[in-house]
Amino acid sequence: MPAAAAKLGEVLGDRRILLIIDDAWREQDLRPFLQGARYTTRLVTTRIDSVLPDNAIRQPVDAMQAG
Repeated sequence: MPAAAAKLGEVLGDRRILLIIDDAWREQDLRPFLQGARYTTRLVTTRIDSVLPDNAIRQPVDAMQAG
C-alpha cells in the first residue's frame, strides 16, 4: 500500500486538484490519500471524527432531512 500511496502523490504532482474522499471509516484507509501532492486540497466526508488528522479543518454537517 505505501507504494500505491507514493504513486498517487507522484501522479497528482504539483497540479491544483480537489480530491474528494467520501465516507472514510478508518484512518488507515484514509492515510494513503493524504500523502504528497502539496497543492491538492482534500475534502473528506466521514461520520467518525477520529479518522481525520488532528490538523484537519472540520465542518460539521447534519444529516439531510427527507423534506
